[in-house]
Amino acid sequence: MDKNGFIDYMKNWLNSKFNLLESIFALTFLLAITLKSSGVHNMAIVILVAINLLTLLYIFNSSLMSRDDNFNGTIIFINKIVFYSLAISLVGILFTLFGWPNADQFLLMGLISNGIFLIFVLVKMSNKNDFSFNERYLIRMLLILSVVISLKFVPKSQLVQWKIIAKPQVIQMK
Repeated sequence: MDKNGFIDYMKNWLNSKFNLLESIFALTFLLAITLKSSGVHNMAIVILVAINLLTLLYIFNSSLMSRDDNFNGTIIFINKIVFYSLAISLVGILFTLFGWPNADQFLLMGLISNGIFLIFVLVKMSNKNDFSFNERYLIRMLLILSVVISLKFVPKSQLVQWKIIAKPQVIQMK
């Protein structure tokens, strides 16, 4: 099998399994967050794996979409932006949950890119004659955007109380 044949095989396989894989990873993430907030320890690795796999799935799907002959250039470009925006948002969620540096910047980038694109899609969808857009993308965007908004604007003390994030530790320099 040559390189193009393998890429076409992977594209077809991913397209057939995308919704299933996305649902599995998203539900795993939601279950792990729920268990973590209810006091179950060691959910960090499950959260890490689920978000990373979901991010990779979105990035991989956006790169395979460019090889599809059924869409014009504008639709391919819009879909790529949607998936990259979702991936950036997921990285921001991951950084926030683990207390890693620059989490707020990733959340803000995801919030702005998804927000702008959400407005664009809603305006374009109001005129259905010249724009076709998968409604599942809209649901994805709204769900991830709601998590990003929650993590960005809910006070950190409340997130710590709910056991969503760990209490920030202060390191003193000698």
